[in-house]
Amino acid sequence: MEYGRILKRAWSLVWRYKILWILGIAAVIFSGNGGIPNLQYRLSASDFQGWQNLPWGFPGLQNRFIPRLPDSGALAIIALIAILFGLVLAVVSVIVRYTSIGGMIHIVNEVEETADTSLRSGVRKGWSQLLRLFVIDLLIGVGTLIVTIALIIVFLIGLAIVIVPAVLIFQTGEAWAALGIIWIIGTGLVWLLLLVAVAIVMSFAVTLLREFAFRFSVLEGRDIFKSIGDAYTFTRKNLRQVGLMWLILLGINLALSIIATPLIILVSVLFGVIVAVTMNAGMNQSLALLIFGVPLLLLVIAVAALVGGVYTAFVSSIWTLTFRELRQPQAPAQAQIEAPAVE
Repeated sequence: MEYGRILKRAWSLVWRYKILWILGIAAVIFSGNGGIPNLQYRLSASDFQGWQNLPWGFPGLQNRFIPRLPDSGALAIIALIAILFGLVLAVVSVIVRYTSIGGMIHIVNEVEETADTSLRSGVRKGWSQLLRLFVIDLLIGVGTLIVTIALIIVFLIGLAIVIVPAVLIFQTGEAWAALGIIWIIGTGLVWLLLLVAVAIVMSFAVTLLREFAFRFSVLEGRDIFKSIGDAYTFTRKNLRQVGLMWLILLGINLALSIIATPLIILVSVLFGVIVAVTMNAGMNQSLALLIFGVPLLLLVIAVAALVGGVYTAFVSSIWTLTFRELRQPQAPAQAQIEAPAVE
């Protein structure tokens, strides 16, 4: 398998068909990660007190039109609204995310087969597959959770194996203290490296199983369990090729992380400098954050969504092209043989 050609072809597709950007951005925004900062805010009693002294409007206007509720009643209403909003957002996220994932897979495959595609075609295919993709992802996630819990139990057992002998050694006297320290450092390091290795293997297995199960479902119409089973067989059969592609993408991820880290630090420093300068000039802290912080935050979110969306589309295209090549290894050779005859 020509890895360089697949990477170039994937980038060419993403750059040429901007509809992949749209689906990639949608998948990133509604995935809860992938380049979008996690925005969190904690409510406190001071928040409710602040609403009684709003800096805008006529004095006492809010007291006339906004009824005062007991703290418990206000919190209950806010909690209910938050739960309802969370449920609606969860449903919308599932619909948009898996429609986008299925759409990206279909668009790349359609371009390779017909040299033409459209956003409507991708969305229609993704919509028809979103429940399957959601359930596939859910089942793989549940399986991963079970394995993770088992690993935690094993980790705790291993921790006991490391600590208990060391405690016994320390109790024998100072003469054996050095041996206890060596035991803790040696066995602890070995145990840590083992856990890291297991985590890498899990990430490798889960990624490949999910990506290929999605493609068996979207491109070949397999049902849920058949897609997962075929993905496992497919990965095991082509372990060397898909493993190397996974390592290549891992390297790309690390490179992008290294590039992104100083940029994030630079933006954070810039934000702090702007706020500090405005506050030293006599501007209210809240007003400074509103004027400079909010636009900067929105700009960072927009850039992160764009970059994350394009990269998501790029990675999806790579896995689709890899899947196609390994499923039809003779297709390129046949195309080269038939080309002279057509001319």
